[in-house]
Amino acid sequence: DKGKLHSQANSTFKDSLLKKVNAQVPDGYVLYDNALQFLYHLDEAFVSENPSAKVPLDGTVSAVIFPKEDLRIALIKSLLPKSLKKDISEIELVGIEDLSFDFNQEINKDMQTVNFAFTGELNGNWHPDINILRTNLLSAKYESVTAIFADDPGIVSAHVKLFPPWQKTLPREASRININIE
Repeated sequence: DKGKLHSQANSTFKDSLLKKVNAQVPDGYVLYDNALQFLYHLDEAFVSENPSAKVPLDGTVSAVIFPKEDLRIALIKSLLPKSLKKDISEIELVGIEDLSFDFNQEINKDMQTVNFAFTGELNGNWHPDINILRTNLLSAKYESVTAIFADDPGIVSAHVKLFPPWQKTLPREASRININIE
């Protein structure tokens, strides 16, 4: 019967505890399956003549959770080490929750550092700050517009359409500069 108890501890009991842990992960945090450790203690000395006796079983689940925003920033700094603080705020990473998390150390409450690795694919979307871009374009000469766009690493290509077509500079009022992102 000890084998059945150990099997049940590693299946039903473990699943029950994992559901409770997943339900307690705060908004804005991510918990990876491999960032969990399950330990249980079964009283080996327990004896009962009643075959339907309840056997005391203690278990704990320990987990390492990450704030999504801190993880996003750390991944961007790792993947794009030359990125500036303003650039980091413009980058969205899609798929952080889908990364594979490799973690191989015992979790305890006194931990100060954690060694881990991520594998997988991320999609990055760079959303240039339209207000800053619009401000930089105010009264700019048509010839200098390309350089203004080139200064923003989040812009791959851009084109300008002036109306009326004989204009040589962009408008002086921000409300008259329309920016469309594709």
